[in-house]
Amino acid sequence: LVFGVLSHLTLCFFCVCYREIEFLSTLGVLHGESDNKFYPTRFVTRDYITKIIVLALDETISDSVTDDVFVDVPKNHPYAKYIQAGISTGVVFAFPDGSFRPDRPLTLSEAVYMLSNAGVIDYEEVDEEDKYVTRAELAEFLAYTAKFERRIETLIEWEVGY
Repeated sequence: LVFGVLSHLTLCFFCVCYREIEFLSTLGVLHGESDNKFYPTRFVTRDYITKIIVLALDETISDSVTDDVFVDVPKNHPYAKYIQAGISTGVVFAFPDGSFRPDRPLTLSEAVYMLSNAGVIDYEEVDEEDKYVTRAELAEFLAYTAKFERRIETLIEWEVGY
């Protein structure tokens, strides 16, 4: 399989979610950092989920950001262009105090809410609502949602392929 931007997964081969990460990256759902690494043990943050949403919806992304997006998202922030695109299209929102809190970790429940609110997945109830979710755990969850499970099944169907 082709890893796309995840050509250098920073992940042990014994990770339970390795295949899910591999499949979702091949489908273009999950993306690595600018260094082409995925970092599966990092918590899912507001900026990371915004990047997933904006890319999944194929929103228009500016090549450069000329002004600070928020007080806590300077124009040189690695996710500034995704946050700007998400805000301008209304798929993500700032907090009432005018901040975005890009590094704020999310629980699985919060991540599912943001993804479903943007129309990337259908809403699903989740357990452990108060536990922060890692990127690997999010990959495992997404791989078994109705939308992505069908695409993965098509991907691994040898006679059809992706």
